[in-house]
Amino acid sequence: MIDIYDKKKFQYILFTFTLGFACTFLIFLLHFLLGDVGFNQDGAWWEVALYATLEVGFPEEIVKILPLIVTYYLFPKVFNEPIDFLGFATFSALGFAAAENILYIERYGEGVALGRTIIAVLSHTFDTALFAYGIILAKYKKTKYPVATIFLFFVLAVLSHGFYDFWLMWKGSETFGYYITLTFYLITVSIYSTILNNAINNSKFFSYKHVVNSGKVTKRLFQYFLILVIIDSIDSAIDIGYFGIFFLQFINDIFNPGFFIAVVVLRLSRFTLIEGQWKPIKFELPFRIEGSSGRGTMLRVVVKGEGYNETVINQFYQESVIISPMSRNSPFLREPRKAYIDKKIFLKGDKSYYLTKFYMSSNKEDFAYFLLKPKTFGKTETRKGSPIAGLFIIDGRHDLTDNTLDHKDFEFKEWVYIQSDK
Repeated sequence: MIDIYDKKKFQYILFTFTLGFACTFLIFLLHFLLGDVGFNQDGAWWEVALYATLEVGFPEEIVKILPLIVTYYLFPKVFNEPIDFLGFATFSALGFAAAENILYIERYGEGVALGRTIIAVLSHTFDTALFAYGIILAKYKKTKYPVATIFLFFVLAVLSHGFYDFWLMWKGSETFGYYITLTFYLITVSIYSTILNNAINNSKFFSYKHVVNSGKVTKRLFQYFLILVIIDSIDSAIDIGYFGIFFLQFINDIFNPGFFIAVVVLRLSRFTLIEGQWKPIKFELPFRIEGSSGRGTMLRVVVKGEGYNETVINQFYQESVIISPMSRNSPFLREPRKAYIDKKIFLKGDKSYYLTKFYMSSNKEDFAYFLLKPKTFGKTETRKGSPIAGLFIIDGRHDLTDNTLDHKDFEFKEWVYIQSDK
């Protein structure tokens, strides 16, 4: 779904997932070998913090990275781009989380299943992804001290795990700890999104022609969560012995964690694909709250990241196209013209623009360059699915390598739509 350049065969994925599932039971062996470190889960805050980090986080992160390491050494040729390390780390964590969820359900009942699937599973995935990101930075960004980088990110994974668990364990935070954990969880969603973005940007197979279909990713993730909600609702109905409870549980499952589901799905499906770029990791929430002026003040939640599905226009990248004006009374273009989308450039805020040759006559040497900026609000496609873009004039004073420029620095002429010339 995310590995868009060099998809991996299912047997490798299944192997890593199964190994992650099986390795869960090594936790008991590690606790036996390491013995009781001596930190009290019910003690002072610092004892609980050390317990959550050293007796829970450390052994679990060790166990989760083992399947990744085993898969890498058994099938090294499978790992040929950064996203592979994240992908197999994810499947290892998912296998571990699946086994852990079974143990939790056996101990606490089916009521914990949905909450753990939405929050705990992704948290496990993020922690293991941190270790994998250390490998990515060492191998592909060529950090000065690669071993130290990998070790540092393993430590960060353990600390992240411990911080997440601490606020749920410490009795002194019973009234507010859950909210701190949820806030931290949302921050990790932003970090995980950046890590994924960097892995894709630095693939040796990178191509602007093939980008993540954000619409498809969003739809697929929502489908997964919907399936989980339906399973949880059916399970509740069977457990109580009354099918009417299915609808009540279904509504509760949709609206109760609905905000978190929407934020997670939308943020993890939005990428800014710029070849070779390493976006800095920021500790930020995956959404922002904006106010709108008018009658009274209304607030709205906006999920960060570019929501525009670039696959719509990137299908025409470095191809001959027909560009037509949206208006019948076109003030500039007047009629459909043949063109060639030559280059993708990024200006202020990493917004995408397309440097496009417009042929002024039948002579291929008679052309002029214009900028196309995909329309990302309101109606973005024609009824036949052709992407709509703004047409901007370029003149000699514009330096297209200056990423402080934005659309306001260019003269807008009109809205156009793009079709294939084939």
